[in-house]
This record gives sequence, C-alpha cells and structure tokens, in this order.
Amino acid sequence: GLSPVLCSGHQEYPLLEKLNSSGTLFIKNVHFLDIDAQQLLAEFLRYGMFRMFKSDQKIPSDVRIICSSAQNLQHLVQEGSFCPALHERLKQMHVSLPPLITLAEPELYSLADGFAEQAIKTHDFKMFLELTDKDKNRIALKRPASLYELKVKVQQALVQKSKRNQVYDDLDFDPAYEVSDPELIKAARLGKYALKDQTIMGILWHKFKNQNKIATFLGVNRSSVNRRCKEYNLLEQ
Repeated sequence: GLSPVLCSGHQEYPLLEKLNSSGTLFIKNVHFLDIDAQQLLAEFLRYGMFRMFKSDQKIPSDVRIICSSAQNLQHLVQEGSFCPALHERLKQMHVSLPPLITLAEPELYSLADGFAEQAIKTHDFKMFLELTDKDKNRIALKRPASLYELKVKVQQALVQKSKRNQVYDDLDFDPAYEVSDPELIKAARLGKYALKDQTIMGILWHKFKNQNKIATFLGVNRSSVNRRCKEYNLLEQ
C-alpha cells in the first residue's frame, strides 16, 4: 500500500492490513524476494508491524505468514543472497518435505488423494473418480520428482477415469488447479465471465499476447476474445 500522500484519488490498502486478524499470506519461493524485501519481511515477523511503501509509518498486523523454498537457505545466506535475519526467523518454525522419491508409499498415496480432492469441485461423481490402490500404484511406479509432477499425474489419472466412465463432459475440473499466478487464478475461475472485466482482459493480454491462448485458457471461442480485445483497445497495445 502507498501512503495517502502519494495516492491520487484512490487509496490502495496494504495487503497486510486487509488480511489483519483473518488471513494467511503464502509467499512461494521466498528466496526470489530481493534482499530489501526480505529484510522488511524479517522485521514484520519479529515485531508484527509493517511500513507502508515510501513511508516510515508503522502499522500493526496479525497475519499468518507461510513461506516456501526449494533452496537451501543456509547456503544462500553464506553466499550473501539471502537475508540472515529472515533465515533466523524462518528456521524457528519450519517443516521440511523430503524428496518424493524417498517418501513412504502411504504418505505418497495420501498426497495423491489430497490433490485429487483439489482437482474436482463437485463430489457428485466421487464414486467414479476416487483413486484406487491400482491407480496410486501406477503413479508410484514412476515416482514423481516434484509436487507439481504429482499433481499433473493425478489430474491425468482423473481425466482418464472420467472419460472411461463417460462423465468427463459433466465434470467441473478446477481450471486454476495448475495455475500459481494469483491474477490468472482469478481469471481462470471466472471463466467466460472474465470477458466482461476490462482489467482482467488487459492482464490476460499482457501475459499471453495471443487471442488463441486466452480463448483456450478461459474455455471460450476465439471470436469472443477478439471482440472484447477490440472493444477494450488491447490489440493496439
């Protein structure tokens, strides 16, 4: 959020203020933050107060912060590319996920079941789509190297099962299942209704720069995307 002094007409409230006492902020790949941002995050974790952008004003906030990283943060600290203060705060309470290749089969199966639940919005077809031990054994035979790969394998298994049982067209797969960008997640869940939002269409055009890709992403006809792009003057950008 910006200081009100720097805002012209519309004040953007800081995310940590919006989430105060009620939300969780997940920071994926925390090591990608620049050192200054890491330092400010460490300060917030220590004191429970944050500073608005370009301001010395401090605002209290009670927000749960969860950070993730696939890197060895201790090594990054030694290399000078990660903030020591933030590392000290994070290592006080952390959970390490072992490589999936070393995970016991019951734990891998549990993860697969969890991803299957995330992928399907409705439970109407649970009896057709529930992963059997045979399905999970097939996934375990070629052990996924990452959580992302496991998610993809689970969704592929669900799609195959739904087509065999002739319920694929009736299913409501979560379109944001494999998307991590928050702006794209919002657009994916809006589906065709994203066409009516000029701001979201502008974001999609900026990210994809291709009408066919936008149409595929939203599950709509290219002609509908083309009409909106012309209406919003996106093709000239």
